[in-house]
Amino acid sequence: MSTHEYLSNDYFLLTLTFGVYFLAKLVRKLLRLPVFNPILVSIAFLIIFLRVADVDYEEYRVSGAKIDFWLKPAVVALGVPLYKQLSSIRQEILPILLSQLAGCVVGVVSVVGIARLMGASTDVVLSLAAGPHRAALFTLHFSLFTSQRDHFSLFTFHF
Repeated sequence: MSTHEYLSNDYFLLTLTFGVYFLAKLVRKLLRLPVFNPILVSIAFLIIFLRVADVDYEEYRVSGAKIDFWLKPAVVALGVPLYKQLSSIRQEILPILLSQLAGCVVGVVSVVGIARLMGASTDVVLSLAAGPHRAALFTLHFSLFTSQRDHFSLFTFHF
């Protein structure tokens, strides 16, 4: 097995991703500096690794799909603790809505501003601002949890 084959192996990349993340968590714990956010550090390290090792992003994405497969049920499972905190969420609904709105506005302004700074054409800037792949930036995700006997519903409103 050649070095490139080893470095682009799905299981090596998967192990590397978890290893880098856990090391980044350790660094954050030791240094206690916000700039050492484990996700940010992991992303930066993995980008550098992929470039230096000449591993195509598509190869990495395939191995990352294994993480994604297990991450989706975990995200859904977060609904249970949220449901248990329903009364607290309802009491803080205004700050929650305002923070979500602020995040959406900052996201859209950031994307448009960065695109302009990098010299993107007007068409590209407009597509980034309003395109379906950026819909989450324009979407205020407001989740209401309602309980009716044994029924549990999650509603998402798009503004």
